[in-house]
Amino acid sequence: MADQQSYVEKTVEKMMGCRNPQCGYARYVCPKCYEERIVPFSCKTRFCPSCGKVRTDEWVNRISQELLDVPHLHLTLTIAKELRRYFDRGRSLLKLLLTTAADAVRRVIAVTCGDIRVGLVYTCHTFGRDLVFKPHVHLIMTKGGLDKDGGWVDIDSIPGGRLAATWRYLLCKRLRQLHPHDGQLRRLIDNLYRKRRGLQVYTDSFYPKGVAAASFIGRYMGHPPLAMSHLTLL
Repeated sequence: MADQQSYVEKTVEKMMGCRNPQCGYARYVCPKCYEERIVPFSCKTRFCPSCGKVRTDEWVNRISQELLDVPHLHLTLTIAKELRRYFDRGRSLLKLLLTTAADAVRRVIAVTCGDIRVGLVYTCHTFGRDLVFKPHVHLIMTKGGLDKDGGWVDIDSIPGGRLAATWRYLLCKRLRQLHPHDGQLRRLIDNLYRKRRGLQVYTDSFYPKGVAAASFIGRYMGHPPLAMSHLTLL
């Protein structure tokens, strides 16, 4: 926790000095007219509303070149609030959310659509609009895929109920395997199964073009916590 607090303090200090000439700059001089121009250094941190947006725009432009220009589905996979503390204490488990979400989607597609290959872009978002720790996965997938012969197969939709059940089963199973002697976690998972709550999925969002899907997911990949529109100069 102390290391994290120190990192946050250093990041905020960098942001406060972003494009401040007193924090460093580059000087450019024209060899003919000797006109000088001073360009202050930027902080290049994700926390900075200005630098964070530049980073996001660059990522969107890059990933847009790799996405297929086809319709995409947007899936959101969440976890129960009772499980959040496990991921808060062990941030390395966030990777487990990503891999499990992708595995769950691929399993459902294999059952409902057969052996086809789909395109996936997914990211873990660790907070909600209230800035409270709420890890969840945003996943963009092509609304179709390639069969073994290279032909395109359309996907009408992803069955939300089946995906939620697969997501719940895989994630709970893998958490139990990581914490085999944690009785509290075992009882918590059993309770979630009985009440059938938590670990929900949302499958209604749709993007007609890959660029639109990249723009959306890019906001979650690298956007700063606060947008420029939310800041006021005093």
